[in-house]
Amino acid sequence: MPMVTATQLRKRIGEILDAVEFHGERVILTRRGRPAAAIVPIADLELLERLGDRLDAAEADEAANDSDNQGRIPWEKVKAASRALAAGDRADAEEIERVLADPNEEWTPLEDVLAEAERLP
Repeated sequence: MPMVTATQLRKRIGEILDAVEFHGERVILTRRGRPAAAIVPIADLELLERLGDRLDAAEADEAANDSDNQGRIPWEKVKAASRALAAGDRADAEEIERVLADPNEEWTPLEDVLAEAERLP
């Protein structure tokens, strides 16, 4: 696989794009002598995205079938966690365990949580 520096890329962008688009070459871009990125044919990128989608779906199926994930999640806690994550906050593991272990929590079925999450912006 050819390697091209950022400087060479600026000088030869047309030639490099032709090699990638028309000849299916993959080009590694380097910065300070280290690989930094790659230019690949669009078909390669589409394949990578499909593979990633399949892996994500497989992981979701595995999680959904995991007996540890069959309980209910308190919807208010999911919304609060979602807002915190969107704001860049992170809950620590002890706080999450405390909330999930609280027997007084009002729980919402996972299906309802997922349906509501799809409606969020």
